[in-house]
Amino acid sequence: MKRTGKVGASARAAQVAIIILGVYLFLLIAGGLAIIRIMTREQERFRPDYLQLVGRGVTTPPRDYFWFLEFIVDPYNGTIDDSSLATYRQSGAWRDLATSLAGAAKEQLVARIDLLTPTGDVIMTSDGETVASAERGFFRKEDQSLINQATQRKLPAQSPNARGQRDRVYMPLMNEEGRVLALLRLEVNDQYFGPLAKLRNRLFFGFILASALLTVLWFILMRLIKRTITAERIAAQSDRLRVLGTMTAGIAHEIRNPLGIIALQIEELRATAHMAAPTTGMAEIKPILAEMEEEVKRLKNLTEQFLTFSRAGSDSTPPLNPIRIQDILEPLVKMWSRGLSPELRTVSYHSDAPDAAVFFPADRLRQIVLNLLRNADEALGKNKGEIRVIVARDKANQASITVTDNGPGISDNILDQIFDPFFTTRAEGTGLGLSLSRAFAQAGGGTLTAESEEGKGAKFVLVLPGK
Repeated sequence: MKRTGKVGASARAAQVAIIILGVYLFLLIAGGLAIIRIMTREQERFRPDYLQLVGRGVTTPPRDYFWFLEFIVDPYNGTIDDSSLATYRQSGAWRDLATSLAGAAKEQLVARIDLLTPTGDVIMTSDGETVASAERGFFRKEDQSLINQATQRKLPAQSPNARGQRDRVYMPLMNEEGRVLALLRLEVNDQYFGPLAKLRNRLFFGFILASALLTVLWFILMRLIKRTITAERIAAQSDRLRVLGTMTAGIAHEIRNPLGIIALQIEELRATAHMAAPTTGMAEIKPILAEMEEEVKRLKNLTEQFLTFSRAGSDSTPPLNPIRIQDILEPLVKMWSRGLSPELRTVSYHSDAPDAAVFFPADRLRQIVLNLLRNADEALGKNKGEIRVIVARDKANQASITVTDNGPGISDNILDQIFDPFFTTRAEGTGLGLSLSRAFAQAGGGTLTAESEEGKGAKFVLVLPGK
């Protein structure tokens, strides 16, 4: 039982590791998403705020730079008077304002500064120049609503953070009476946040990579824990089977001795009945004795199965010579099929590898295949059906023996139990045939597995080490 305890402790440790890894993976995903979201939100919030600070620095200079704009911009329709513009472009006020815009444009975050009329026509760029009349209304095409907000002194009018568009703000320039003379347009410099964007991208890439690695580790641990639990179940079952085998051997041994005595007494009674005259009434006892003898034989066969089961996994197999599968199975299938009604059963044998040989006891191979044939026949019952035995050899030089039938099949809820000792679906069955067959196969280094789909028959595959 010590091995079972160790396996159980390993399974519990693996379960704890799975839980801890799952919690860590969840926290990593949640933390990574939160950090990326915070960085993105702060970046979006900081740019317009910074632009507003720069704009206020320009709109509140030491002295009034904007008085001449009252003569350049028509107060009624907000258009530019080109003759006044040509005059004031040579003035000191124009140069002072251009110097102020150029200084603000040198800020790291600022990409562009333009001076606009209240209707959105360009008066001056950050280098103190003007643009052609046909190009003055460029900004009105994309920011008319923002321009209107700034003209109505809804401060500050800034763009939404739409994808593919630079952030920008529109700030009104007003005279002492509070009338909007012009608008200051500031645009953000995307390159300022280049290092931050790279950091965010690298963090996101690292988060994805770490999540992928942890996810792979998660699935690996899940597979390990499943295998550990399976090993625990097999180890516990092996312990139970050893105890069960010991008990079975003792019970079968104790039953076999009384059965031998009963069989001898039946023979004695049979001899007595044979010598007695029919008038004595002994003739009527003969059928009863025959029935008793048949039942004693059945009990003896049952005890032999119990004893064989108790020794199946414990006896050591001596060095074996290779046996040719076809020499064993072909005559076995022919002999077994002679006892079946040909109009009710079709039994066929086919070998894709006639020379296939295995290191396996011949008597055990016969018993395994005979058990599989008997099970297939009992599954078909009184219905007409077909049983096939197929021999093949794989690339690893292992031999496979497949026994199939087209009977009702095995339901999914009992497919995992059919190899358990004493498990049977028939009232007269012992539940030892398949368990004994698998034990023989495993003792010889092979495997015995079952596949079935309810209503479509069953398939048993015996794989043995090849020559």
